[in-house]
Amino acid sequence: MTLVGLVMIWWPLIVWAEPPYTPKVGSAERIAVLDAMRAHVKAYRAPRHVLFKVDQMKVLGKYCYFEGYAVFSDGSHVPEKYLPDVVYNTFLKRGESGWKVILDLTRTDVPSEQEAIDIRSTFPSEIPRQIVPQFWKETLRF
Repeated sequence: MTLVGLVMIWWPLIVWAEPPYTPKVGSAERIAVLDAMRAHVKAYRAPRHVLFKVDQMKVLGKYCYFEGYAVFSDGSHVPEKYLPDVVYNTFLKRGESGWKVILDLTRTDVPSEQEAIDIRSTFPSEIPRQIVPQFWKETLRF
């Protein structure tokens, strides 16, 4: 087997050996993820700039898990007429045009057994399990 062949076989294992990380506050990568979240929730409908309080953000390769909630830039609550009062749980993927939400698990309650089965059956296999939070691993039985 040639060196190129070995690299092609081992490269995915080397890439996924990297641990997930959280982009630093103020970094271009973090800002890009948060901009994608603003676009996803259509935060432009709010009368003022919307920020996210990040509870969790994990990036691995071109995938990201985001958990957080929206507030106005002064830290005040965003009324429900603009955005739902929820903690967002989303998975994003970085493509040529930037980050985009590929799976939104945001909800107001714990999923029922049937909902968990439905989510598990459609959960994108491309999302690295290392960035899936423990709650979702247990709920979806990963």
